[in-house]
Amino acid sequence: PGRGRSGVGYLKLIDFDRVDVSNLGRQAYGLEQLGCLKTEAWEGIIRGVNPYLSIKISSLHLTEVNMADELRDWPIIIEAFDEPRAKAALVETALSRLPETRIICASGLAGLGRAGLIGSRRISDRLYLCGDEISEAERGRGLLAPRVMVGAGHQANLALRLLAGLE
Repeated sequence: PGRGRSGVGYLKLIDFDRVDVSNLGRQAYGLEQLGCLKTEAWEGIIRGVNPYLSIKISSLHLTEVNMADELRDWPIIIEAFDEPRAKAALVETALSRLPETRIICASGLAGLGRAGLIGSRRISDRLYLCGDEISEAERGRGLLAPRVMVGAGHQANLALRLLAGLE
């Protein structure tokens, strides 16, 4: 929703998953969205904030086979995968096959560490990382709303800075 509130004109949401009870503790979904496709749920949330935004949704599973085609025309990708292998595949695809695209990844948002440790860092000319880069989700230390929201805020702010030519 942050990008929908910030004057961005176009968004593409891609996710194959459905809203699960485990998502309620760290994401903006409501109980009424349980079982809904995440793309459709997010579209509804964002349209409630900005009905004039152009949103394209794709309820599909991104793989190494379809990533480049699905993301080809987008100048900025904001990664929000749970799986480290999927994150790595997305970064590899973007950097090797999408030469005009910049990618903003998240790493290190788990647990109850200080929110002030979460930051944004430029890794290369087209790759950025938001998080504390060390706090991995593991048994007993999951992803909780406060740090996930801080990380997502860093990603949204960085995307806006890139779009405005400030990075």
